[in-house]
Amino acid sequence: MFPLKAVKQWLARGLRRVRGWVWQALNRPRLTVPRPPADLVWFAIPLVSRRRAPDWGRIERDLAVTLAALLVQTDTRWTAVVCGQDRPATLPDDPRIRFHKVDIPDRFNDQRQKGRAMVAEFVRQRRSGVSYYVKLDADDILHPALVAYILGDDNGQGYLFDRGHALDAGHLDATGDLRLAQLAPEHPGRAFHQQCGSCAAFWCDLTRGADFAALLNNRGNHIFLDRNLADFGFHLAPVPFPAGIYVLNHGNNMQARKGVIHHKLAMFDQLPEPDPLAVARDFGLYRLYGLTPPAIPPASGPR
Repeated sequence: MFPLKAVKQWLARGLRRVRGWVWQALNRPRLTVPRPPADLVWFAIPLVSRRRAPDWGRIERDLAVTLAALLVQTDTRWTAVVCGQDRPATLPDDPRIRFHKVDIPDRFNDQRQKGRAMVAEFVRQRRSGVSYYVKLDADDILHPALVAYILGDDNGQGYLFDRGHALDAGHLDATGDLRLAQLAPEHPGRAFHQQCGSCAAFWCDLTRGADFAALLNNRGNHIFLDRNLADFGFHLAPVPFPAGIYVLNHGNNMQARKGVIHHKLAMFDQLPEPDPLAVARDFGLYRLYGLTPPAIPPASGPR
């Protein structure tokens, strides 16, 4: 007897493959060469409702850090849309950042409904352009050169963030120190995209009538994004540097809300640790969190 979960996964995999084949048959003819260049990275950020949040003030502070990391992107061609039931008070006054209110029931896990709402808003706003769509969790941190890399390379397929770091925010709160772990393909099952949902950029050309809403709404679990997008004819290229930081253990992650955060922390403890100062320098972590970097002792002179 096969476990019921395995049977469901097998059926879902088969259904997604069929949807991918149908999508390619209907939409590929509309995506003829020459391919227009992409001119924007669109960040879609779902936000838990105030009623469901264990700590709404912490939600707002973590979102502020996530958005601050976008504001220091070396390429300014991006837009961020925060989607939720309640507008946070910490939204920066920047025309590239806006709030999209959704009137949906705030169930314990309303991510699917918010996902569809974010895709619909993206399609409505970007029919005149070619973009990369990134679903970004409201507590994760992206590398400041990510937008520049995506738009500079512009492969017309998409990008997978398979390298990055994890940050234990509980340790940061307790000590002010950066407790980090590496997430990379060299550690089986521990690539960045297999742990963190903020892990891919999807190429979308909405100017020629292709139904990219159907593709984005059927991309499936982030663990299998590269495989799932291949079913639709898109092959995600890995970003060649650590693209993000997965922030966990701050009390508001879905794992914490489900009471299973200990599994993530056990995974964290098994991973190699990077040089925290090097990561902090690359991502600007001390500035983002408003911390004072540790003093570097002066080199000793000749005796």
